[in-house]
Amino acid sequence: MSDGFYERLGVAKSATLDEIKAAYQRKLAELVSRLRSARRRGADVSILESRERALREAMDVLQDGARRRRYDAFVETYREGLPADAEELW
Repeated sequence: MSDGFYERLGVAKSATLDEIKAAYQRKLAELVSRLRSARRRGADVSILESRERALREAMDVLQDGARRRRYDAFVETYREGLPADAEELW
């Protein structure tokens, strides 16, 4: 899980909602600029479009308090290692 939501937006896990929103706006503005430039040149924009979707997904999760807590819990469990038996997880 090298490309987590916090990494996509370039913020710390402890970032406030305002910091997350500001980082999202910066990243999105940069990406939209690159998209427009690539479209003018007639380049393939599929990679940039997938990055835009990834940014939106990160923002959707991190701006919702409940989804953010679930995501943080999942990441922590993932880093500690998932148990071999599903019953141990529950």
